[in-house]
Amino acid sequence: MIDFELGESLTALRDRVRAFVESEVIPREDDAAKSPELADPIRRELQGKAARAGLFSPTDPRPFQIYDGPSEVHRASIARRVFRRLSPR
Repeated sequence: MIDFELGESLTALRDRVRAFVESEVIPREDDAAKSPELADPIRRELQGKAARAGLFSPTDPRPFQIYDGPSEVHRASIARRVFRRLSPR
């Protein structure tokens, strides 16, 4: 049977990713879509903010030292928060 529980540390990471996407990424979506020449500078800006927030590459366990490695359930939970608004409409 598959265990879908994330545990305390991964739940906290998921929530931090969600908050970052909602506060930083989503507000920049329209800017990047309206001005394609801004897409790369916006991406680099957001990557820097994500790195400073400790959220860059959140499915890689090495920077976080909080679990042995992401299971597919963990990766899916985090990716869902990131990609739910970034996919084409």
